[in-house]
Amino acid sequence: MKKVIIYHSVDWDGYMSAAIAHKANPDADLYPWNYGEKEPDVSEYDEVILVDLTISDKGDYSWMVDNAHKLVWIDHHEAAVINARKLASYKIDACAFGIGACVLTWKYFFPDKEVPRAVKLAGTYDTFCKTGEYVSWNNAWNYQMYLHQFGSGSGRAVSFVWRARKQLNATKEQIKVRIKQGKKLEKKRRAIETELFKSAVYTSIGNVPACKLCVTGQPSMLIKSHMDEGKTHVFLLRSEVEVSPGLYSVSIRVSENSDFNACEFANRYGGGGHIRAAGCRMTLEEWEQL
Repeated sequence: MKKVIIYHSVDWDGYMSAAIAHKANPDADLYPWNYGEKEPDVSEYDEVILVDLTISDKGDYSWMVDNAHKLVWIDHHEAAVINARKLASYKIDACAFGIGACVLTWKYFFPDKEVPRAVKLAGTYDTFCKTGEYVSWNNAWNYQMYLHQFGSGSGRAVSFVWRARKQLNATKEQIKVRIKQGKKLEKKRRAIETELFKSAVYTSIGNVPACKLCVTGQPSMLIKSHMDEGKTHVFLLRSEVEVSPGLYSVSIRVSENSDFNACEFANRYGGGGHIRAAGCRMTLEEWEQL
């Protein structure tokens, strides 16, 4: 039976989810995919395993349902939970805010085995939840700093999955060392962050204090110290270059002391995500009007 694993190609929750799915299905093909790209052709596969992805903001899943003989969809975005009932005849695992897609994927494929610490760390960071049940927020952040030194992005997504596979077998001591390495990297990042925020624009969305900033690279890794200060509740981080004609990628991150819903905000612009971490695409005019 021919299988394919389709996974989010630009973050480590996606890579880790794909690594877990591939551990359980070593003969499956790996297919990195990101929002806005052409929908994958799955007609040649007997089984499609979709992880860390909510494909359509319009709820149109016909391209999967009509072509895939079997579909396993494991996701944790709010839209996935809402739309899961549309595919009730398929095997679906979906969970709302508070647990990473990689944690869900592990529980699906290896229900009788303890979730590896690397998976807990990556899942906690991805949901941007400081009160996660698995690991401390600082450890999750520093572990993510360690991972991000290798980069991310569609161009090398498959190689990142293989790197994530190695993390699954890491011992507790190895993970501790990597968290310490991440902590050292964070200190270097704080100097960059201090300089970067000199160009920030402070505003409000409704009555919620917000900060607008243009960035390159991984934006969410550049706001920790400012978020910890608690002065700004919402961070809007826009890419400096177009991701498609006339559109710029915008990441939304929300601090723990705010009830602002990042996913609902992103939905206004055709995006989505989690309550405290979401993303969308905007025109420059839309950005300036915020």
